[in-house]
Amino acid sequence: MAKNNTTTAVAAESVNRSELIRKYNADHPGTKHSDIAKALTVGNVTVSASLVSSVLGSKGKKRNGLDVESLKATAAFIKGCGNVNKAVEAIKAVGAFIDSVGSSEDALQSIEAYQSLAAAIK
Repeated sequence: MAKNNTTTAVAAESVNRSELIRKYNADHPGTKHSDIAKALTVGNVTVSASLVSSVLGSKGKKRNGLDVESLKATAAFIKGCGNVNKAVEAIKAVGAFIDSVGSSEDALQSIEAYQSLAAAIK
């Protein structure tokens, strides 16, 4: 027997795609809009990345070419260092340290090992 396309279309329309997007985003924070769209596109329910962007907005995304969240984090880092020049020097020093040990994970392990050794020597 042939599938009833009218019933299928009504069922697909009755799904609140915006609510599905919000719930998926809440359950999977940090997921890219395109990945949310792929995950929610099943059966006759189609979700596009542009719909996801419309529903979730652009919080933390680039606005007029500026990544506002990155700028906020940068401002906080500079403030913590005292000024831009000190922040640049700190970044260069940390970058050189990470390069010398291989990766950021290796750098953290190295610091933890040093900390343990220093505590044992006391």
